[in-house]
Amino acid sequence: MLRISSHLAAHVCAGNRLKPKHLRLVNERADGSRDWGTLEGKVAASQDGTTIEGTFRLSDGTGKLARASGQGTYKTRLTSPTELECRWHGRYELAVSAQAA
Repeated sequence: MLRISSHLAAHVCAGNRLKPKHLRLVNERADGSRDWGTLEGKVAASQDGTTIEGTFRLSDGTGKLARASGQGTYKTRLTSPTELECRWHGRYELAVSAQAA
């Protein structure tokens, strides 16, 4: 499940540029681990619907994702007022545990 702050709806409606200080993402895994970071992007509306595309940067996590980092691009398409499709492309790095060495 991906949760994005409630600021997203206001930016989509206004057609504004999304800035990292406004949009934070939290990705929750089935095992309870989480990672988080920021989003930046541009909202565009057309006859085909509303899209948001830009960049993401992961900054940390919990559980097996502790000290995770990464970055890349994303593109979303709003499919209804309450749902969206999102494609993510990028790099994800996990910290090596000192106990594993």
